[in-house]
Amino acid sequence: MSFLRNYGETDFITGLRAIAALMVVCIHTGGFSDLGWVGQNITGAGKYGVQVFFVISGFTIAATWTSSGSYREFLVRRMARIAPAYWAIIAIAAILYHAGLTPTPFFLTEFGMEIGVYNLLMHVTFLSFLDYRIANSILGVEWTIPIEVFWYIVLPLLLSRVTALRTFLVWLAILLVLAALTRLVFGVVAESVAAKWFPTTFGAYFLLGAACYRMRDGGWYKVSPMAGAVLWGSVAMFILVLLSPLPGGGALIGLATAGILLARKDSVGGGLWLDSVPLRFLGTISYSIYLWHLLVIALLGNAVAEGTLRFGLVAVITVGLSTVTYIVVERPTNRWGRQAAEKIRG
Repeated sequence: MSFLRNYGETDFITGLRAIAALMVVCIHTGGFSDLGWVGQNITGAGKYGVQVFFVISGFTIAATWTSSGSYREFLVRRMARIAPAYWAIIAIAAILYHAGLTPTPFFLTEFGMEIGVYNLLMHVTFLSFLDYRIANSILGVEWTIPIEVFWYIVLPLLLSRVTALRTFLVWLAILLVLAALTRLVFGVVAESVAAKWFPTTFGAYFLLGAACYRMRDGGWYKVSPMAGAVLWGSVAMFILVLLSPLPGGGALIGLATAGILLARKDSVGGGLWLDSVPLRFLGTISYSIYLWHLLVIALLGNAVAEGTLRFGLVAVITVGLSTVTYIVVERPTNRWGRQAAEKIRG
């Protein structure tokens, strides 16, 4: 079995995952902040790696849902993909914290909480988004995982109602209004981060990714004379957001990601861009990179100042740990998930 994830004509999406993961590592290490204003802009834009992941996740949810025989089969496949590595690294982080080997996570101190039974139970059940005080209190990036699980549960039900462009636009508008209301309500009754860590804030990104899957599955990118313009316009927008501190950068990079998903030509066994072997390798282990990197930063402490050296060191160590996690945890449990789904299908 090949180490690299193989998705055939959409292998380039694995390369996009690599870029998203490196963006997140970049901002948390100070990335290129020591290389002038361009480096500082690229580093600051690293926070938008989350939006890239969410749009890709919507695409993947739609693809998995389309190929599944039932809702139960779909959930088994998706949960086997996301839960085991998350549980393992959360457990490791809790052990290191209680052993005094890592400092107290920032938001644990900010909200006066502990990594105790309640906190761990909410994380293990993917319900931590219900209490902003512990939603991001162990790894420092885990707030996104319950959001993904929430949309694993909800998006397939929504997709059964999205049957045409008109209904897509209606539901997109509904999700955008819901996101605005979420920010408004949480801004009044809770900390501002509560809205950021709540699933309804990001629903539009998931729906956008799912719409890209349906259009791509219908062959739009093969027949539309606009496909080339959409692709390169999206690439240009992605790069512009990285280089310039534009307002609405998260939404712009989400749209750029969607454009690439929609219009990029088939992957055909490698290339010089997103489906190249190095990016596919990093994309294959990108989930573990995302989960591990802040823990690696915590273990390093202040040994290396923020900047390119810290980014490189953290990236190398994280890639090593993530490779092990992928081999020992992700690949076996992914395989189990596929086998369990096949049994459900009968």
